[in-house]
Amino acid sequence: MPPPSPLNIRLNTVLRLIKEEASYHRELVKARADLEKLQAPGSDADEYAIRQQQTVVKETEVMPEQVRGKLERAIEELETALNSASEQETDETKEKAKKAVQDGRDVIKQHSEPANGV
Repeated sequence: MPPPSPLNIRLNTVLRLIKEEASYHRELVKARADLEKLQAPGSDADEYAIRQQQTVVKETEVMPEQVRGKLERAIEELETALNSASEQETDETKEKAKKAVQDGRDVIKQHSEPANGV
């Protein structure tokens, strides 16, 4: 089995980072919901548990931004690899790379807009 091409490596990086970004957003929603449950009236949670969950929320809020930066760099690298792709690359791989670039840009745009409006 031949080693993966530079285009394939960068393609897989972008796809992984897109999934990672989505995962952190799901995790953030869950962490905020857990915090709301702990702070709800009638909850038997103590101050320590609430502070711990607040820390989890704060730490989780930072992660999508970090992943977004990595994703932006990975998209640029994928575009460069796509532009310099050799003739040995299959059309299917090139199409997947183009779709990944567009999907990555969509993810960045989608998750950047609400943050700018806050």
